[in-house]
Amino acid sequence: MKRMVLAAALLLCGVFAFAEDAAKPPVFFNGEGGRGTRLAVLAPKAVRLTDDDDYLPAFVQGSLTGGFNRFSAITVLDRQNMDRILDEQNLSVGGNFSDDDYIKIGNFTNTQYILAGNLTKINAGYILDLGISDAESGERKFSYPPRNCTAAEIQSGKAAADAVEDLLVQMGVTLTEAGKAELHKMARQETVDAEVVLSKGITAQKSGTVVEALSYYIQAAGLDPASAEAASRLNILSANVSSGNIGADARNEIAWRRSWLGRLQELEQYVGNYVNANPPVYLVYSTDLQQGAINWQNETLPISFTISLNPDRSWFDTITRVITTVDEGLQTTGKAASWGLAIGQERQKSARFAVVAELLNDQGVSIGRQEIVLNWSAKIGKSYNLTADRGKAVTFPAVKADLITDKLSIRITSIDGTAAETAARTKGINIITQAEYYRLPNIIARNGLVRIQGGTFTMGSPASERNRDSNETLHSVTVDSFYMSKYEVSQQEYEEVIGRNPSEFKGSNLPVEQVSWDDAVKYCNERSLLEGLTAAYTIEGNNVTWNYAANGYRLPTEAEWEYACRAGTSTPFNTGNNITTDQANYDGNNPYNNNAKGIYRQKTTAIGSFAPNVWGLYDMHGNVREWCWDWYGSYNSGAQTNPVGASSGQLRVSRGGSWGGTSYNYAQALRSAARYGIIPSRQYDYLGFRLVRPSL
Repeated sequence: MKRMVLAAALLLCGVFAFAEDAAKPPVFFNGEGGRGTRLAVLAPKAVRLTDDDDYLPAFVQGSLTGGFNRFSAITVLDRQNMDRILDEQNLSVGGNFSDDDYIKIGNFTNTQYILAGNLTKINAGYILDLGISDAESGERKFSYPPRNCTAAEIQSGKAAADAVEDLLVQMGVTLTEAGKAELHKMARQETVDAEVVLSKGITAQKSGTVVEALSYYIQAAGLDPASAEAASRLNILSANVSSGNIGADARNEIAWRRSWLGRLQELEQYVGNYVNANPPVYLVYSTDLQQGAINWQNETLPISFTISLNPDRSWFDTITRVITTVDEGLQTTGKAASWGLAIGQERQKSARFAVVAELLNDQGVSIGRQEIVLNWSAKIGKSYNLTADRGKAVTFPAVKADLITDKLSIRITSIDGTAAETAARTKGINIITQAEYYRLPNIIARNGLVRIQGGTFTMGSPASERNRDSNETLHSVTVDSFYMSKYEVSQQEYEEVIGRNPSEFKGSNLPVEQVSWDDAVKYCNERSLLEGLTAAYTIEGNNVTWNYAANGYRLPTEAEWEYACRAGTSTPFNTGNNITTDQANYDGNNPYNNNAKGIYRQKTTAIGSFAPNVWGLYDMHGNVREWCWDWYGSYNSGAQTNPVGASSGQLRVSRGGSWGGTSYNYAQALRSAARYGIIPSRQYDYLGFRLVRPSL
């Protein structure tokens, strides 16, 4: 097997490579040892490996699997037992198996943790980057090489052993003292390698080969910075060279400089190759969907989430650690300035990803699609400065409300025009989310509301209007903006909120009828509470008061109803000076103003059966009469703003005419100005209502 040149590359593998004891193995963990916890080990993705190097990912995977089996009772899911997993789940991948398939199977088998990484070939060696993440939240538990630790801790194996021990604790495994000792013993394998190299250096120094000895001491110090002897011999020999004891030999110093020049050239090539490769990148998006303001006119709303691009810092740590180590060795000679040797210039590294995300409902239907560009950049030298797009908002600007379901999910569709699964493999991008489904509260998915822009109009009817009543006195009224439902409340909507359907003519898409005014205000409150809104009404027995500041559903005032019905017209109907049974549902045997007779359907029709008025409101004339908030009473002939009717009374106002009811179903009763009072407790099969909400 080829030896990895960089110590970091084999360190973690060394932690998990064990020989079986001939005797009974010691107890390495207490209790259940994490029994029931499942870890999915994904083979590290190989980057620029040749065909004859393909065994390396499998070797790393096998070492890790064996290590976890040795130190815990955790079930490790890998390709060695994949046949059993597939058989358990009754799954088939047709002989083709990818990491994405593996993760899916891991989800089916309740995997708690996922281990994944990258293996990159650099010249004659390899760089290994690994991380273990929580399968549900995507939170990375630890990375290898670890962050925020010293080079000595990395090279000695202590950091890796500590990280593995910490991970096992998080997974419910407490190691015994024997387990801890064994774990750290295996982590010190590189220290053994350092001692071998140190002995070669001592032999070379004794034979007088100073340059070779210095090379070995530098290697030993790099493998085990904690080795006092390697550091001492390196410093003494370097000091002797710089003081002239050996430096008098010009040929020796020239050879030494050439050796360092070769090292620096190797470093430049190594760093160049490393920088040209792509670091592991984590595309992490949030579980918190945000809802924007609803566009009532179009029945759409914006939905957004946040996404972050997180290049793995351990990739940059590796570069800077190698550069710093070589630079420290060069500076130790004291000759760097006179030789004209220095570590190479700072490098720039950046990447740009065009990410396409889709919003799906729980039927798997795509209800939104958006592209977001994410960037990262870094300056890399002895240290690095990394910037990346984090917490960037992605907005689906106009999601159709009627397509929104209780559960929504986000799918990353493509990256740079390539399918996300393919891009993830070729670009080293790991896509992480914390949950499969999201919930959005307070979505109005049916009975969409239309925004009615406020304004001033003339309420009532002129004396010249045929069949007008004396209670329709003309007066000027100003109303603020509000939202009104496009349709009369349907039986399905009423039953979903109240739990029963009182209607005479049954049909989910027919308007609810046989509801009293009291029933209507109770529905408004119940629907408001279900959607997380503040109820508009306080109901105490027969006493109902209106909280004007509430944002919940309510009945329209009589002024709002007529303003919305007219939709800017001043004629008897919003259809003009007359109306027909092709335009509304009423008794066609009693037409208006000597118009031709029409049909008489003798029942309600489905909401939206006729054309809406110019403001998008259906059935403002006919079908069922509609309750309003106001007590019935005489108009105040003066100009008014947002009138709410009489302060008390015996009857509540109803508007719009209907299919039935003596005289209520005549065409003249459908006029925009026509108004009637009805006892609020009465229920008729021609009486329903529609909803209003305040302007938000």
